[in-house]
Amino acid sequence: GWDKIEDNFRNNAAAHKVVPNFPAPRKEQVDKALELIKNAENPIVYFGHGAEDASAELKEFSDKFKMPLVSSVLGKGIVE
Repeated sequence: GWDKIEDNFRNNAAAHKVVPNFPAPRKEQVDKALELIKNAENPIVYFGHGAEDASAELKEFSDKFKMPLVSSVLGKGIVE
């Protein structure tokens, strides 16, 4: 029963992190995204907590395409 569950069970479970395995985008998808960015009047990069391990990539993307970065409340502090 419940009395046999280890005290640290919840701590171990909470520390587990799932890393999604997304397929690489198709060339048509990338071309379409670039077209949308190029034709946008005021494009921005909006990100949240899910981007916590992508700070350098966000900054590089923002610099390359001259787009300001805007974070959600949970994304605050990811990019300095």
